[in-house]
Amino acid sequence: MARINRQQLIKIHTILATIIFPVALLFIITGALYSLHIEGDFKESSIAIELPDNFQPSLLSTQTLVIRQLEAKNIALPTSEAQFKQQGNAVRLRWGGANISTDLKFNVGDKAASIKVYDADWYQRFARLHKADGGESFKYYAVFMAIALLLLLISGFIMAWQVPKYKTLAMRSTSVGVVLFLVLFFIN
Repeated sequence: MARINRQQLIKIHTILATIIFPVALLFIITGALYSLHIEGDFKESSIAIELPDNFQPSLLSTQTLVIRQLEAKNIALPTSEAQFKQQGNAVRLRWGGANISTDLKFNVGDKAASIKVYDADWYQRFARLHKADGGESFKYYAVFMAIALLLLLISGFIMAWQVPKYKTLAMRSTSVGVVLFLVLFFIN
């Protein structure tokens, strides 16, 4: 097996670690606090709306209705994909994002409805980014971070494997990690 140049590996390891440090910190802190049920909070408000006569609900028509109302109130649009659901006469459009989320519920034939608007506090915004409720660019950034983290783990393992005094330690630690994960996976 060809040896990877250790100096280049250290450089790559350092560059990846320092580039992803801020987003890794976000995921570490919000993940740990989320496990403790600390999620942040929202400021909730409502926008009363009149539904057009003979309104035909669909994802596009209902989302357009919400967009018009939010823009009229100078409220930023949510950044994730909207979820539209219709069961019988009941209609619901939930549209989330890191900063703003909305929820509109009404029945076909109703004349009025209310859009609930949830404005996240600073910590809830971080938690929502952790849960992929940000825009597309942050989702790609999170995927980049995941790939970079995987490369960090692989490069760290390779560096330990290349040094004889750390090779056994790396193998034992990996074995303990795998066993610990499997035990916790199966008891939960």
